[in-house]
Parts: sequence; structure tokens; C-alpha cells
Amino acid sequence: MGNIDIQLLSPPQRFMFEYGMFISFWGHFDLMMETAICHLAQSDPIENCKSINRLTSGEKRRRLTPLLTVVSPDAVQVLDQVFDIAERNDWIHGVVLNPRKDFSTLTRFRVHSNPFSVENVPIDLSSNPFAQFYDAYEHFEEALERTFKVNIIDMCNSYVSAILK
Repeated sequence: MGNIDIQLLSPPQRFMFEYGMFISFWGHFDLMMETAICHLAQSDPIENCKSINRLTSGEKRRRLTPLLTVVSPDAVQVLDQVFDIAERNDWIHGVVLNPRKDFSTLTRFRVHSNPFSVENVPIDLSSNPFAQFYDAYEHFEEALERTFKVNIIDMCNSYVSAILK
């Protein structure tokens, strides 16, 4: 498959492309949190992975926050911004629907359990709903690099390599 010129995609196709990108970036964000927990807790990577990897993103955040607060309060603020901006639960636990079956309209259907509520919100196809998330993600990446004084992607790669041994 070749390169995709996103400008040639229709608005619904562009949204679905960006939605996939969001899910991919969120997965890497999750790995950055796990790697930071391992580093700050000075844990063995395999043991860290066994105990942390299975946790929800929210649980990882709750584990990371007190560790990060000690060394970099500004990184905690950026971490909070990622969660606030991402609307992650609504996108990950919701469902993108195509109610007219022609892709001219997409909605985000979401059931909330506590308190119970249901919503089906039209998705604005004229803009990228994930743009602010990408910015916050980048700021978190930069904050971790300032905190650890190392490239966070390299740190994540080392973490994964240590687990795979």
C-alpha cells in the first residue's frame, strides 16, 4: 500500500483515517506511561509489564501521577491535559455509527453507566477532532524527555526490548 494523500479523501474517509491514527497514538501514549512508571519506580521491565500492562489507561495514570509529581510537576499537568483533551473514553468506548448508510453523516454513540445516560452525537466532519490530542501528546512526550533527559521513544524501545529478552 502506498502513501495516502489525506487531502484526496472525502470528509468521512479523512475522519476514519484520523480515528485510526488517534487509536494508534493512544496505544503509544499508554506505552509511554508504562515505561515512565517502570523507570520512576525502578522496576524490572518484565515485572513492571506483568503488573502494569494489563491496567486501564486511567489506572496507569493514577500510578504514574504520584511518581511523576516528585520529579516533574509540570509533566503531571501535561499528562492531565492529554486525558482532558482526548475524550478517550468517549472515543474508545463509544461506537462510530453511520446512520444514513451513505457516510454523509457519522455519529458517536456512547452509553454511560454511572449515572446511566445515552448519547448519539453527530461528528463534525469539517475538522479533525483529534488535533488537540496530538498537540497534548507531543507536549507530554517533550515533558518526559525533559524529565528523563533522554528520548522517550528510545526509552520505550529499550523497555520493549528488555521485555522481549
